Amino acid sequence: MYLHQLWFTCALLFSAAACSSDKSKHIPDVSDIPVDWSLIRFEKELLSLDSANGLVNTEPVFEKYPAFSDLYFREILGFRGSPDSVQNAAGRLLAEPGYRKWLDTCSSVFSNFEKYREELDRSFRFLRYYFPEKKAPDVYTLVSEFSIGNFIFQDQNGAEAIGIGLDFFLGPEFPYPLMAREFPAFSQYLSRSFTPEHMTRKSMAVIVEDLSPSLPPANLLEAMIHEGKKMYVLEKLVPFAEDSVLWEFTPRQFEWVQQNEGAIWRHFIKDELLYSTDRTLIQKLTLASPNSPGMPLEAPGRAAVFTGYKIIEQLHRREPELSLQDLLNLRDAQDILSRARYKPR
Repeated sequence: MYLHQLWFTCALLFSAAACSSDKSKHIPDVSDIPVDWSLIRFEKELLSLDSANGLVNTEPVFEKYPAFSDLYFREILGFRGSPDSVQNAAGRLLAEPGYRKWLDTCSSVFSNFEKYREELDRSFRFLRYYFPEKKAPDVYTLVSEFSIGNFIFQDQNGAEAIGIGLDFFLGPEFPYPLMAREFPAFSQYLSRSFTPEHMTRKSMAVIVEDLSPSLPPANLLEAMIHEGKKMYVLEKLVPFAEDSVLWEFTPRQFEWVQQNEGAIWRHFIKDELLYSTDRTLIQKLTLASPNSPGMPLEAPGRAAVFTGYKIIEQLHRREPELSLQDLLNLRDAQDILSRARYKPR
């Protein structure tokens, strides 16, 4: 109870300085930036295939989308063997009523994809604005049988493309929590973001991950700044997303981290956590989790990433000449902290 009161008191004292969600930040006009990309509704392509004698002819999709078809049936669904045996196994699967019903369900839920196409298109324009050398990727929708949500792959032309597993975006009505007993990835704190509103955010997140140099963190400071850089860039690519969508916090959790920014930082300093090399602690504070250990229950998991984001935000405010790729390429966390002069009130 005392810890809760201490943090809440800090929130009252400093909320005037820290609680506003600054959506007044400059958002560039990208409407004139050209982007050229295609949307491939792969689950609809599968549903349109002809069948005979209990076997669906999958040859047309293997010919039309060779790279993705091979990826889908071999790597995502796990079929093995020669090309002919994989195609035959795929044909038998697609003839099964249960699987066809599942394809039809996801296809129907997203029968009108125009809203999400527009969201993706806008984010691809922001991508070209901040990273002019990046080409807008083609997008493939699919049914992954709950194996993967969003990923980057190379298509048949060697260009980057994005896959979106529609079964990870069916919304709050779908009983994801019932699956959590067997699959922890469907725990409530994770599955609450399995909604259509999160689709563009999660798709752009894999692009940001691909743009970020791999940097295994040595301590908590390095981990929080590394993850904070990615969140700062992601916000630039989905600037119109609600904060609860961007951060995948509940609105109350996002309000809590805003109001307690200074208290969170003092917690890391007081308990000498910044240079901790405890891998378990680092993961609990920077990866998705129900809450942040050592903080009140109101504190969401990844509260440390919010601090890393604020450090990068402060650095970019002080050094606006840095491009987003420059920020991602910065590696010395201690130098970043010093240059940012991060001292929340």
